[in-house]
Amino acid sequence: MKSIFKVAVIGGGTMGADLAALVARSDMPVVVKELNAELAEGLKAQLDQRIDSWLARGKINESRAEQLKMLCSTTSSYSDLKDADLVIEAVPEIPDLKVKIFRELGELLPDAILTSNTSSIPITLLAEGVKNPGRMAGMHFFNPPTKMPLVELISAEGTSRDTIGSLEVFAAETLAKKAIRVKDRPGFLVNVLLGAYLVPAIRSLENSVVRMEAIDECAKKFGWPMGPFVLLDMMGVDLVKEVMNILFAAYGERFSPSRLVDVMVSAGLLGQKTGAGFYGGETGKLDAIMRLEFPRRLEEDADAVFTRMMYSMVNEAALAIQDKVASANDIETGCLFGLGFPQAKGGPLHYADEVGVAKIAENLGGSACPILWDMVKSGNTFFSSW
Repeated sequence: MKSIFKVAVIGGGTMGADLAALVARSDMPVVVKELNAELAEGLKAQLDQRIDSWLARGKINESRAEQLKMLCSTTSSYSDLKDADLVIEAVPEIPDLKVKIFRELGELLPDAILTSNTSSIPITLLAEGVKNPGRMAGMHFFNPPTKMPLVELISAEGTSRDTIGSLEVFAAETLAKKAIRVKDRPGFLVNVLLGAYLVPAIRSLENSVVRMEAIDECAKKFGWPMGPFVLLDMMGVDLVKEVMNILFAAYGERFSPSRLVDVMVSAGLLGQKTGAGFYGGETGKLDAIMRLEFPRRLEEDADAVFTRMMYSMVNEAALAIQDKVASANDIETGCLFGLGFPQAKGGPLHYADEVGVAKIAENLGGSACPILWDMVKSGNTFFSSW
């Protein structure tokens, strides 16, 4: 396996800057590549200011602040990355841009491990044209990486075992992260499971007269850190639309696009970034949209909606096992540390074992995946049979 002594980050946006802070804080030198010298200088000033804020709050002393500043550098030239052992790409989610970057990196750094922080684009696609594609993988951090403990390690079709092994050691021992191994596919693991949980919540507003506040309260009572509609506002409704389109293209009807989300984006109700989404903004505006766009809705109980959300997540987790996307243990770790699944519940598969797989399968009916029905027939549970 390859040892990692220096990291390069491509892209100095919010995620790239936070990745640089994470690596430096782990006592490893990091260089961030920006588009031009002006952006590189601005990013260095931003990183230094961040370190100074830690000093001002008493989190570090002056000696540590100077050390961290020396560990962080920025550049506008690829030539300054030549001694990097690991590259983490963190540019916008534009496939053609990422493919171009990795082709250039493949030529410049013939021995470095190349990774993408993409949250949705298959790594196999990004590895096209890369020399020695065995060193290419996905390393999906959760935002902000300085605080979120999980990282998904994604193997592309040609990724070598040594590459994943090196990344696993780096993530766990250097960055102190919970690392899970995930098969390469659109959305990988955690975001697909999150989508399966959130889509029924959105559809419930389109199809029924149910208070979203009541659904959020059900989630809080279950132990989630926040309700689904608060989370959607935090994510940004426009981003939700983009992710739903990606998941629909990959997995079909269970992630079909939402007309409510489309209408909200058109109306500028994007969530916290605009001050109005599912919550906030002009009183009654969302209700008026609902009455106009979705006039024929039936009454439904919030508990029934939340149960459907949870069963949908269980079904998607079972599909991930069926399709060998991740192990049962990695699925639970991903949900606990990437989504904030209530620790006491153990994860969606432990939750399914507690509720009863048969009960969940019967509730889902025709949408239940084959592995659930197989377990019903055999009487097995997730953690007795997998």
